Amino acid sequence: MNLEHYLNQKKQRELGPAPSRCFNCFRSLKFCFCSKIRPIETRTKFVILMHPMEFKKEKIGTGRLTHLSLPNSEIIMGVDFTHNEQVNNYINSADYNVSILYPEMRGTPVFTNEKESSSLKPDLIFLIDGTWPCAKKMMKASKNLHYLKRITINPTVASHFAIKQQPHAMCLSTIEATALLLESLVENKKEQLSATAQRHLNYLPTLLDEIVKIQVECVTNPHLKHYRRGSGHYKPKEARKPSKKWDTRSIFYLGD
Repeated sequence: MNLEHYLNQKKQRELGPAPSRCFNCFRSLKFCFCSKIRPIETRTKFVILMHPMEFKKEKIGTGRLTHLSLPNSEIIMGVDFTHNEQVNNYINSADYNVSILYPEMRGTPVFTNEKESSSLKPDLIFLIDGTWPCAKKMMKASKNLHYLKRITINPTVASHFAIKQQPHAMCLSTIEATALLLESLVENKKEQLSATAQRHLNYLPTLLDEIVKIQVECVTNPHLKHYRRGSGHYKPKEARKPSKKWDTRSIFYLGD
């Protein structure tokens, strides 16, 4: 053993074992996607209300990806936010125009051309992040969210988040909905993005496709430890059968 090799080994022992996981996206270093993220600077503040299961278990969750892509955003974990101090402080803040993005039959289009004195204030938009049943439960339980101005988006393209089954063709993941919302904000002159931020916004669909590709590789490559044989094996989107429960269950919450 030469001296250089010995010193390198000694230094490694002092430093301890090298981390195997990224502490930013919480994925293994081999499949870390942080280098692909391009931050989008916005005047609008986004508050992502994330279900605990999404927060603790979903390393591919698009809510976390949305947060990493938007510097002016934060994540608050919970189910019932009725008495959440952070959420209530934002709702009662005089510094923002507060609203929530949530699909519903009576929802209004994204920010109609309102001329209010408060329009000079930046917008703060709550985003609910969780599975569709969890999102509905969160909205129903959180009484303080019921009285917020609700905005909706009208997607024209089906979700690219192919690793999860969507209840309806036009249901989008959190990052897809946020990207479409930002486009609408810019169109309605409620948000101004720099040329760089606009390029990064246009890149978001590509970023999602790349991450989905990585995830599919993890579960379809038999040489990887996450490969699952038998009934748990990954099925492409076109081979899945939609759940019958969505034929009778509305994803919309119409309030009290």
